[in-house]
Amino acid sequence: MPKKASTIINSEHILLHNIKELVDRARDNIISRANSELVLLNWNIGKLIKSQILLDGRSEYGEKIVATLSQQ
Repeated sequence: MPKKASTIINSEHILLHNIKELVDRARDNIISRANSELVLLNWNIGKLIKSQILLDGRSEYGEKIVATLSQQ
C-alpha cells in the first residue's frame, strides 16, 4: 500500500476515534445532568410533602400519604 493511502486511512481512523470520544463525552454529560435533575426533583417533592402536607412535622398518617401519592 502506498504511503499516502496508509496516511489517509490512519487519519480517518484518528478522526473517527476523536468523533466517538466527543459523542461519548456528550452522552455521559447528558446522563449526569439528567440524574442530577432527578435527584433535585425528588428532593423538592419531598420538601413540598413535608411543608404542605405534614406541616414541617411528622404525622401518623405520613406513611399513608406517601403510599397514596406514589400510586397516583
